[in-house]
Amino acid sequence: KQWYQRRVRDFDKDRSGRLDHNEFKACLRALGFDLPVPQEDEPDTVFEAILDSVDFDRDGFVRLEEYMQFMISRTTENVASTDELTEAFRSLTEDGNKPYITASELYAAMPPDQAKYCI
Repeated sequence: KQWYQRRVRDFDKDRSGRLDHNEFKACLRALGFDLPVPQEDEPDTVFEAILDSVDFDRDGFVRLEEYMQFMISRTTENVASTDELTEAFRSLTEDGNKPYITASELYAAMPPDQAKYCI
């Protein structure tokens, strides 16, 4: 949860505790989301589709909880089963066969904030 709070805090320019749509778009781009820049008179259909799944009430803001739900759903959407997830973690272990992963193996394989989140 702290990782997500930091991302929101990093992009929350007015320190409101939530992201307006421009702040949210900047956050997504910084995280590597491929958001096309629409022409001046064209609707931003890709971003609007994302907003449909994040800002349900369309109040113009993305709250921390909405942001977390969206990011977690995006990170896990390619995981087809618990077996796949288990195999992904096993691949990070030193010998690839252990049924567990140590903190040091996580820190060696991931950025520190993500490893800390997993622990």
